Parts: sequence; C-alpha cells; structure tokens
Amino acid sequence: MTPERWSQIKSLFQEAREQEPTRRAAFLARVAADDPSLAKEVLGLLAEEPKTRGFLSEPPPLTSAETAPKPYPVTEFRQRFVIERELGRGGMGRVVVARDLKLDRKVAIKFLRAGAHDEHALRRFEQEARAAGSLNHPNIVAVYDVGEQDGEPYIVSELLEGATLRAVLSSGPMVPAEALQLARQLADGLAAAHAKGIVHRDLKPENLFLTDDGRLKILDFGIAKLLVPPEDVAVRTETGTVIGTPAYMSPEQVRGQHTDQRSDVFSFGTILFEMLAGKMAFERGSNVEIGIAVLNDDPPELPQEVPPQLKRIVRRCLEKDPADRFQSAAELGGELYGGSAEAVTSWPRRPSLRRHTLLAAGATVFALVVVGIAYQILRSRRTEPPPSFQNAVATRLTDQSGPEVFPSLSPDGKSIVYAARTAGNWDIFLQRVGGKNAINLTADSAEDDNHPAFSPDGEKIAFQSDRNGGGIYLMGATGESVRRLTDFGYHPAWSPEGKEIVFASSWVARPEARQSTSSQLWIATVATGAIRRLEIKDGVDAIQPHWSPHGHRIAYWGVSVAAGARRDIWTVPATGGDPVPVTDDPAIDWNPVWSPDGRYLYFSSDRGGSMNLWRIPIDEQSGRVMGQLEAITTPSPDSAQISLSRDGRQLVYVQRVATRNLQRISFNGEKTSGEPEWVTQGSKLAVMPEVSPRGDLVSFFTLAPSQEDIFVVAPDGSGLRQLTDDPQRDRAPRWSPDGKELAFFSSRSGKFEIWTIQQDGSGLRQITFTPGKASAVLPVWSPDGTQLAYTVMNDTGQVIDLRKPWTDQSPQVLPRPGKDEWFTPWSWSADGRRLAGHATPRSGLSAGIFLYSFESRTYEKLADFGLYPVWLKDGRRLLFCYKEKLYTVDTETKKVTEIMRAALSARTGEMLGAASISPDQRTLYFSQGTIEADVWMLKAQ
Repeated sequence: MTPERWSQIKSLFQEAREQEPTRRAAFLARVAADDPSLAKEVLGLLAEEPKTRGFLSEPPPLTSAETAPKPYPVTEFRQRFVIERELGRGGMGRVVVARDLKLDRKVAIKFLRAGAHDEHALRRFEQEARAAGSLNHPNIVAVYDVGEQDGEPYIVSELLEGATLRAVLSSGPMVPAEALQLARQLADGLAAAHAKGIVHRDLKPENLFLTDDGRLKILDFGIAKLLVPPEDVAVRTETGTVIGTPAYMSPEQVRGQHTDQRSDVFSFGTILFEMLAGKMAFERGSNVEIGIAVLNDDPPELPQEVPPQLKRIVRRCLEKDPADRFQSAAELGGELYGGSAEAVTSWPRRPSLRRHTLLAAGATVFALVVVGIAYQILRSRRTEPPPSFQNAVATRLTDQSGPEVFPSLSPDGKSIVYAARTAGNWDIFLQRVGGKNAINLTADSAEDDNHPAFSPDGEKIAFQSDRNGGGIYLMGATGESVRRLTDFGYHPAWSPEGKEIVFASSWVARPEARQSTSSQLWIATVATGAIRRLEIKDGVDAIQPHWSPHGHRIAYWGVSVAAGARRDIWTVPATGGDPVPVTDDPAIDWNPVWSPDGRYLYFSSDRGGSMNLWRIPIDEQSGRVMGQLEAITTPSPDSAQISLSRDGRQLVYVQRVATRNLQRISFNGEKTSGEPEWVTQGSKLAVMPEVSPRGDLVSFFTLAPSQEDIFVVAPDGSGLRQLTDDPQRDRAPRWSPDGKELAFFSSRSGKFEIWTIQQDGSGLRQITFTPGKASAVLPVWSPDGTQLAYTVMNDTGQVIDLRKPWTDQSPQVLPRPGKDEWFTPWSWSADGRRLAGHATPRSGLSAGIFLYSFESRTYEKLADFGLYPVWLKDGRRLLFCYKEKLYTVDTETKKVTEIMRAALSARTGEMLGAASISPDQRTLYFSQGTIEADVWMLKAQ
C-alpha cells in the first residue's frame, strides 16, 4: 500500500467513524460511487472495531524518500530552526523536535503531513494554530509561532518532557488527592480557554500531558471552535458533523448539535471518572455502542474510596442536559477549590513511570476544603446578578472624634475591626455592627497598630504594628494571643484557606500623597512565619494586596512611573508572573478588593469627579476584564478602604472629609513659640511649602482630588497666584537661589521630569529627559544656581550642570547609602560641598537623615529617622520632619532635638511633610489639616 493510499483510507476511516450511523451509510455510499475498493477498505475497518481503534495512531508505510533525511533548504525557516529528531506521526501530520536558534531553546514543531492538504485539513490545522496561539496559560501548551515550510504548514510550540495522561492511566486509577490536583489544573486551563471564547471539543487523556514537574498541559486545539450563539450554528459551524472522540464526547456532540463550554465540562467529567475508577465512564464494544451509552446510560458507580464530594462533582459534570451541568469551567473550578469536611483518602500508589516523581502534587494527601452552608449559598448565586448597591441605604457605624480607618468586616458581617488614633497612637478596635461600644484590642501597646484584617474563618486578626521594630502580627478575634509573624510589612491580606498572608513592604494612607514607588509584595506562611517574595514580572510598585477568593490571583495597585506616576490596579497569579492591568487611565485607582464569588473587583477611584467606589467584572483565573466599570455611588464625596462580608451583600467603607493648608509659627532658633497661624485656607489640599530667598513669597502645590498645581502666596496669605492650571501632576516647587524661577517635577511629558517656570507663570520648560522608563522627581538647586540635584524614582540621587543642554549632560550618579536603600537629596549646604537628604529602605518610609560629601563620595548618618532635612543658616544644624513633629539635628554632635509637635497632625495621624524656614530664620512654615473619617456600611437590596 502506498503512503498516499494509506493516508486516504485513514482519513476516510476517521471521518466515517465520527458519523452517526444514518449519516455514515450515506457517506460510504458516496465514497463507493467514486471508488468501490476504497469504500470496502473503510467498511472493513469499521466492522472490525474496536480492534482497529489504534489504526489512527499507526504511522504510514515509509517510502525510501521518507526514510532518507528530509532536505530543508536554506530558507528563513532553516535559518531559525534546526530539526533534531522526529517525535511521532499521526492522522494530521508529524511532530519533530527542533532548536529555535533565535531564542536558543528546544521546541516542538507540528507539520501538516504531505497528502493531507485538503481544504478541511488545512482549515482544521489553521484553526488549531489560531485557537492555541491566542491562549497564554500555564495549563495550556504554549504556541510560539506558525508558518509554512516547503508547502507544509507548521505550528511551533513548547517542548514538553513527561507523558500523556493516557500513559499514566495505563498503570491503574489515581489516588483521589492526585486526581483532584490534576482536575484543578485542567479546570484552570479550560477556564482560560473559555474566557477567550474557545471550546476544545476533543478533551481526552491523549490530549492531556503531565510534565515531569507535575504540571498538566492541555494539547491539540485542532478541532476547537470559537463560541457562537446557538442561532448562528447553521451559518458558522458545520452543523450535523460529529467531531470528537466518542468515549469522551458530550451527548450534544454525539447528536451533532451545537456545542459550547458545557460540552467540555462533560468531557472533563469522563476524564475525572477515568482517573478515579481506572476505566472509562462509557466503555462499550464499539463506537456506536459508546455513543448510545453517552446518550442514554448513567456511568457506573465510582469506587467506595472516592470521597462523596468528588462523586457529586463527577455526577454533575456528566448530566445529559447541559443546563444541569456546571455552566462553565470557572464554576467547576470554584467547586474543586471549594471543599468538604471529608478527607481525601489515600490509595496505594502505582509505581512511578519515570525516574522523577510523575506528579509533584501527588506526593501529599490533600483534604477537600470545607463546604459550609454559606459556601452553598454563594455557589447557588454565582449565576445570579451581582448584589446591587444602587439603592442601598448608607449607615454610619463609627462616630468617634478623629479618623477611623482601614475597616475589616467579619465574614459573617456582624463585627468590624478598624484602626483609630487614641492617646497619641493608632490602635485596633473591635465593634459590633450596629453597636456603639468599641473595644480597644491593642490598648497594651504604646506603638502604632494598624491595617487589621479578619481571617477567612473570623477567628484571627492580622495587623501591622510598629512594636519591636515593626512587622505583621497576629492575634485572636478578641485581642488575645498576640504573636509576631514578620519583622516588616504593611496591609496584610489572608489567602482563602487562611494558611498564608500576602503583604506589602510599604504603606499608604492616601494614594495622591504617595511618593515612593518601590513597594513589593511578600507572602508569609501563618504556621511557620516563613516568607517569600511574590515575583511580579516588570512590576515596579505594588501595594495594598488582596487575595482572590479561590486563590488564583492577587490584586494590588501601584504607581506607574513610566506612565506619569498614574495610580492603577493590576492582578498577578498568586504564584507570581506577568501582571494583568485592570485599569489603565489617568484616574486615581486604588484599594482593590475581590468580591467573594471572584466575579468582580471593587476599588476606589476619582474617575467620577470625586473619590468613590467602583467595581468591574473580571475573570478570577486569568485576570481579564470582562465588562464595563460600574459606579457604586455612596453619599460621601470621598469614599475608600472597602471590605465585604462573605455573602458579598454587606460593604463597609471609610467616608473621609479632609482639609490641608499651610501654617506658620515663630521660631527662636531653638524652639517654636506661640500658636500656629493659617497662611492658606479652603478645601484645597496645600502641601510642601517653601519660602522664597527674599522671604516675600511662599510656594506650594495642591494634592488630588483637586488638580495638582503650583501656587505662590504672600506669607500673610494674601496675593494667592496659580502658576499652573491643567490636569498634569505638578509637584514640589523649589525656588532658585535668585528667586526668579521655580523648579518642580511634572507628569506633563508623559512621565515625571524636572521642569522650571518663572515666578510669574511664564517660561515653562523641561530640564530633564531621563532615558527609558526612569523618572526624575524632587529638584534641589545648588547655592550658585549652576547645578540641580534630583532623585531618580526607585533609584538614587543624580546631579546635572544647568549650564549645559541635556544632550551634553553626563549626570553625576550618587551612590546608595546602603544595599537596599536609595538617597533622596533635599538641601544643599551653603558651601556647595555637601547634600543633606534622607534614605529610603524597602519599607518606603525612612532610613534616616544622611549627609553626602562630594569630595569623599561617602555618606554620614545623622539620625535614624526623618525626612526632608533643610540646612539652617548656622551651617551646622538641619531642620527635618517626621510624622507629626519637627526636629533639628546637629551635624557635628548628631544630637537630635524635638522643636515642635503639631497638634492637628498628632490627632489625625497625618504626617507634616516638608517644612521650610524664612530667610531670617524666625518663622517656620509647614502643612497640616483636619481630617474626619468614619466607617459606613452599605447593604445590598
């Protein structure tokens, strides 16, 4: 038999065995009309089933030309790929191992075999490439490239080491724990495909691959199709054509009807059944009998050792009516990641198929997670509309003087914990929803305690504390048994099962005031305290994380330096990897919180003109946004810091009313005297004042939610002038030594760069043009005005010569004070020999006050804390701020002296920020304000 004849018989045999009996007869009659002997060959093979079941996987007879090395002309293909060996052949073609010279890696290349180039085969091959190439998921084989070589279409994909699930099942059934782990991975991969509208339609053990490290990979999307509405089937699909492998086909596939993602759910059920039972769910003598069984018969009972929860999952997957099955792989995955009080029992293991352990996850016996009444209620609501807060009545839960912030609602919705400032420090309070008697859970700590978070079972509280140097702590739900978990970190968030906590290395009170862009995410194991960094590819800043309800992903927000310091939200796999953007626009978006069912991400944003609450539909497994933003409007013009109850119908948030203005106070060189006086008034958030060299003007800028613009005002508050007025973020104005212009940093070029402007608002020009994604912030003039120091975000200070154009600059890069610290210069000594500034560690707060010597290129540490040091005229002391206080430090003795405590900031916990001193050294200027923040609740209607 020639290879061409073999290919023709094999192709017709495959097509015939997929037909219903009535259609098969008509099909063979058409074949016989053209070639009776060919029809006889195919009919003989069909009559011998299931003996001929393996015919499709047999290689064709080889000709002498095929046994000889196949010549590959020097083409673009040959220049990139070197064929090393053939892996195998099948009905569609052959698969070879090759080396990708461009990327220096081994790959698998699948060629459509010569002789199979009919229109149907080409269409199927192209569809496989298009479907698989659009998917990017760890449980789906990665497709790198497609093309054509010498008339042979090909697909380039990752090269896998391991075995198919079929080979694994040849050794017998799996233990339930092993099957469960693989089922979860299969559901994850299917959910990712379904999210892109792709149905596989040929799931079977042969198309599932288990790598040596225990990863399951879905192969061969060759007969996958894009989802279409049922009414479009006749036009957009080959209606009536049965596609798939009978033993794993859904009833609707057997009938040749429309198929959607629920068909894959049925196939999933047949595979999970086989993993648990060691035999097929609908094993019969022939394909015809298998098809009849799929349509009419129930599968046999699973072994007694299989836990009831797994049995229920299999039964629901194998429902004949698609409406009775899980409606998506995502819903199925939610059930698999849910749980039961019944443990997964351990069966004796079969021998390993390879030298390494076949399944890394199978080495441990896992328990199915607990399924409680609340979870059953939640599951039943997954297909229902989300809770509506549009007509919800807002109820105030706290009304203490000062701010109550960062609330966490208990899972049952009956209690809240929050942070409030009493007796000069932050404490954690517990309060019953609807009650008024708040209990201070950390009254025995004189240090700040903040960022409380209830555990998923409501039995523990994680929180941040400054005690013993700071870190994440744990305590019981009523404040007992306090213990330290980590020695750094902020904003803890629990994993769904309560075994791990993700936290940030930096903290935030308000997003608009955030300057640091170097926060990282870390994960701590609750039982042991072991920590590991969550690797986010290309991620620079990550803060305020929140774990998704089924453990797939972690949401966070951060400052995007490359995008002009925009505040946006991302999600990343809980194991680390590529972040997926949720928002990507100029609005300030922060504080992401997953809905309990994983279908929505709630967050705070100023996109509506004020800081309020929003949500967006999202795929929990992939992080892909699934729809449009929805406003959750509250009665407050400033709402943030969200927490949801377990059923998703109770939402607590913080309503905030804040003002921030400039003040001045008398200073005698040693301490302040009298009461501070207001320089500015109003609703704008005025910060970071600096007095001009002549003392006749004070510059400052305003924070969002109003525009971030540059202003100047007389010391007595008169003559207010606005120098910039646009949506760009203009910050930190600094006077030139001659008082004629101000340097500041701005996002107006697309990212933060240093700009200057004349004091009358004219002459706006860009000074720095930092390469790549780097940004320049916080300018500092040299005493003679010829040089400018600034900070490269997430790096360290640099100095340029203002007498040269940027194209001739070679910025002087200042060294780092420490390995994990960078230096922010803030004030130049009068002799030009030293720079005073502060260092920033991984916590993002302060590593202390430092002096940098240009002569020795070394640092001298003056204080263990502090920000924004300013030289006094004596050339010996520095004025600096930290939290609600102002200090001086002697550069020779290193003596630190407190000179002022700002009463308003002390009450609210707001930081003073940078201070300035008048040229005669008799008046200090700083910014502080009033803030009221209460916890409110919305109940869904």
